Amino acid sequence: MEVQYFVQVKKKIFEIKKKKGQIGMDPQNENKMSDNLEEQTEQVLKNLGAVLKEGGSDYSKVLKTTILLTDMKDFDTVNKIYSQCKLN
Repeated sequence: MEVQYFVQVKKKIFEIKKKKGQIGMDPQNENKMSDNLEEQTEQVLKNLGAVLKEGGSDYSKVLKTTILLTDMKDFDTVNKIYSQCKLN
């Protein structure tokens, strides 16, 4: 007698969600953006974190982030703030 086993495995590997266009404005009170680079960066990342949370995700699942800078001398500052945000 031959015994056959049929196993069906359904596993969700990943789901990609794309979000574009975050700016350094507080959505709660729609205050004008700060002129300060650090404050703008922190607010943008806070906004993105809220979007991720609303979608059931967090920074640990982010595959790619593109940040456009008007001056490359700001790269180290923005990168430092971003790296701290990802750890939270």
